[in-house]
Amino acid sequence: MERIKLTKREKQIFKILYNKGFEGLSPDCNVPLLTLQNKGLVRAFFVEGGIAIDAYLTAKGKEYIAENPKLRNPMNMELISIIASVIAAIAALLALFLCYLIYIKIP
Repeated sequence: MERIKLTKREKQIFKILYNKGFEGLSPDCNVPLLTLQNKGLVRAFFVEGGIAIDAYLTAKGKEYIAENPKLRNPMNMELISIIASVIAAIAALLALFLCYLIYIKIP
């Protein structure tokens, strides 16, 4: 299963739901519950005014926490590839410079 980017607060609420259920949540968790529901990890029930009255992990949420128990966010592979390219370019320039120095000293 692919990793899903979660905020710090979403991770806290997700772990509380997993460990304690809805009773462990504080009353100010309505917005993160809604975003977790939009991501398909949680099923929440709201009354008029946007107040959560119940929530539980979906099958996708249970599978997600089973495969990613520390809830680590996905890595930015684009950034990693850019860094690797820069390191390779620096290594190539250094090798070229060293070859040039050796060529000058040994005619």
